[in-house]
Amino acid sequence: MGGGPWRVLACPFCTRPSAQESGREREGELEWQREPPGLKCRQCGRLYGVAHGLPNFLVGEALPEAARGRGSAAMS
Repeated sequence: MGGGPWRVLACPFCTRPSAQESGREREGELEWQREPPGLKCRQCGRLYGVAHGLPNFLVGEALPEAARGRGSAAMS
């Protein structure tokens, strides 16, 4: 994925209207993470899996930062 087109994407959790209304400046900038693979939000730490080159931006399926080291089910 490298420095590809994913850079125009943003974390749906951090860019939702309620996050913006709270007065916090949370842009939801994403970075590619190799292990476990996916797009990680720099603000909230959520990891969005990527399957077949397509990111899964369902907030309920994102892996929170705290759960990553506990043997959670891998995201496809």
